[in-house]
Parts: sequence; structure tokens; C-alpha cells
Amino acid sequence: MEEMLTLIVSVKKARLQSGVDEFNSYVTVKLQNVKSTTVAVRGNLPCWEQEFIFETNRPDDGMVLELWAKGVLWDKLIGVHYMSLSEIKYSNAVGSGQWLQMDHELETRNGQTVGTRGPTGHNLLADVRFELPFASSFCGVLGANKYFLCKAVSTQRSGAKKHKKKTKKRKKKKKQTAQKKGEGEGG
Repeated sequence: MEEMLTLIVSVKKARLQSGVDEFNSYVTVKLQNVKSTTVAVRGNLPCWEQEFIFETNRPDDGMVLELWAKGVLWDKLIGVHYMSLSEIKYSNAVGSGQWLQMDHELETRNGQTVGTRGPTGHNLLADVRFELPFASSFCGVLGANKYFLCKAVSTQRSGAKKHKKKTKKRKKKKKQTAQKKGEGEGG
């Protein structure tokens, strides 16, 4: 059984091309059979700042981000972006995001989505990352590069443990010193 990976998608904001302030837009994030949607926001520079968390065991798959304009009777797809999961970085740090070009349509080959085509002029700012698993499971996920990355993770963790121990020792010593001062003053 393959290990589950945690994918974090932060939909931040968009730049929409239009002469008037007419959009009431939202973003849909699709991964395999799961779909998550932001709230609708008005304007040509909508800001969502919404985070979605997905789990997948298929790092060879892809994700689709769709930009929609809310309508009175029906909504209209105004942009789409395909992102291969193999291109997504591993990090626990929240990033500032990356501007993604939104296109008119998905491009498929042999029934598989491989990309998008036909730029719309719209752009979407999103921060997409796989969360780093714990060191033991992290090593199994990364294959050939695992030595360097696992070593870095282990070093960070052992460094954090050492720092924690030093901090505990300092606090204990401070407490003992304070108690000794208190005994000296009281006696």
C-alpha cells in the first residue's frame, strides 16, 4: 500500500482581465474525485485566502484549478489550470504563492489530462505544496533523493530537540537561582 501524501492548496487571489468591475468569481480545486470550492468574491482583483487540504496516494496524478464567474442562471468557466503533482514541492512552510496562467481549455491525450491551452489573460495566485511527513515515513516517499532530504529533516529535528533540552536546563537553573536568592533574603 502506498503512503498517503497531504496536499495543501491555498487559493490566494486573482487578476481578471475585463474593462468593467463585473466579475463575481470563485475557484474550484479538483483532485481525483474530490472537489473543493472557494466563496464567490466580486471584482477584477478578487481575494479569497482559502486553504484546502487533500490526501492522495497518487503523486503521478494531476490537479485542476478552475476559475468560475457566477451567473444568474448558470455559472461560466472563465479559466482552467492543470498542475502535475510531480512538480509540486514538499514544504511545511506557507509560501507567498505562484501566479498561474489560466487557459480556456484542458488538453488531453489518450483520455488523460496533460495540460491546458489558450490563455485567457486571467491569472490566479496559489500556494501549492505537499506537507512534509515525519522523518521515518518521509524517507520512503522520496526514493533516490531520500538520503539528503531525510538527513536534513533528521538534523532539523535533532537540532530542535537539543535546543529544547538547553532551554529546559536554562529554565531549571534560573528557577534554582531564584529559589536560592529567596532563601538568602528570608533567612
